[in-house]
Amino acid sequence: MGVLFRKSIEKKQILILFICLLLFPSMIQDKEDTNLLFILFSSNYIALILDTIYIWILFTRISKINSVFDKIITRYTKDEFLKKYILYAILSSVIYLLILYLSIYGIVGLDKIYYSRVIAYFIIQTIYFVFIELFCMLSFGNHQKDGKMVLPVLINLVYHYVFVLEILVKIFIGG
Repeated sequence: MGVLFRKSIEKKQILILFICLLLFPSMIQDKEDTNLLFILFSSNYIALILDTIYIWILFTRISKINSVFDKIITRYTKDEFLKKYILYAILSSVIYLLILYLSIYGIVGLDKIYYSRVIAYFIIQTIYFVFIELFCMLSFGNHQKDGKMVLPVLINLVYHYVFVLEILVKIFIGG
């Protein structure tokens, strides 16, 4: 299952993601006045570009796994497959978020008072991306034809502009 998970990700997608990560420092205007938590909350570049690219990677991975789904189910039971899939989805989300957070940390650093808040937001983001991946997987499992890629991107935008910018900023930063 792990080999299938790795092989379902295309090298060009990873290359595009890393190029966009390399462009990220130019998107930060004032490095002295910002911190990691503020960038994570307020950066539209992360929500519009990086998270959308990650959702694209999820989408293509799920479509490739879906194409061999019948062969996988004969080796595993459906429950074993779902447990392993959720485990790999969590691992994939954690890897993506670690790369993102570490690259931002390398640019601006982190104040000591924000450690617990960054970890809490990391956990929220991991749960969110696992939800998106399971949502995409269920849409493939139900053979829905319309909106497979559009709906997760719209959910991402609503999540960022409604939940993160309106609710989490008030809770975490107090603004």
